Amino acid sequence: MSIIRLSPNATRFNDPSDMIPNGSIINEGNFMQANPGTEICKDVKDVIVNGGNWTNCKIPESWIINGGNWVQKEFCSHQYPDWIDKGLNVCSEDCSHKSNEKEWIEITEKEYIELVDVKSEALKTDKEYIDIKIINQTDSATLLTKQTTEKLIYTYADAVTKSGSSAKKDRIKPSIIDIKSK
Repeated sequence: MSIIRLSPNATRFNDPSDMIPNGSIINEGNFMQANPGTEICKDVKDVIVNGGNWTNCKIPESWIINGGNWVQKEFCSHQYPDWIDKGLNVCSEDCSHKSNEKEWIEITEKEYIELVDVKSEALKTDKEYIDIKIINQTDSATLLTKQTTEKLIYTYADAVTKSGSSAKKDRIKPSIIDIKSK
């Protein structure tokens, strides 16, 4: 058995099959996948896992799990748009992660001007629009005024689908062909 040492994010969003030989011991590493139930290391056998981040991983049944962070979690592409090119499923505007809560976020002056035009048209036709505002903040020492622009947006939250021992039990089931060959 060989102990595998990987850099913290070497396998994040990737199948680490080529880095983990059969019979390895894994004490640490970030093996996180973008989507729940992602099968990794399908052909890697007899691995012992003592630690590491295994978010959204589905592993072979021959592996022995002694520790690690095991969770199945739906990440929202509104919160992690840069993960889309890493395989994260794209959420609709009204996805299940959307909450009823809103928050103000700072926007550029250009975006504010574009939204003013959209809001003006929406008010004429009773369509829904994004709330926007200008905030003036005056520094009492210098008397200089700083102007910022903001828009009101819905918040989004990730959803944990499984954690703890139920997430650890997600294993790749051997196929009928595998069972016959044993």
